[in-house]
Amino acid sequence: IYWVQETTIMLAGWITFLAIGVLYKRKEYIRIEYFVSFLNPTAQLALSFVIHLASLWALFIVVVYGVVLFEFQIGMKNETLQIADNFFYTPVIIGGISLFVTILYHFLETMQELRRAFSLRRGGAAL
Repeated sequence: IYWVQETTIMLAGWITFLAIGVLYKRKEYIRIEYFVSFLNPTAQLALSFVIHLASLWALFIVVVYGVVLFEFQIGMKNETLQIADNFFYTPVIIGGISLFVTILYHFLETMQELRRAFSLRRGGAAL
């Protein structure tokens, strides 16, 4: 029965990062809409910009330390399944990079919308 526990732990990492990636790509992640709705559209964009930037930084750290942990586990195997332990940390790296790219896309999109908003505010043409 130990193989069930190890398999569940291994699959939990994969499922978690797959679900997060799908939700973020669809922009269905949890947000504090109630408080954000009180802000004007430009402030909402600025807040999204800050949140995306913080998310990128956090994911960068997750990926870097995921690689460190992956390298540390090289050569070790779990007892029951005899699968390399670093396989358990693979979703952290793959999922982290995938999320980083998705959030970077949203970040650049938000930055472009902010530029457009500030340009229109100054009376200039939209970029």
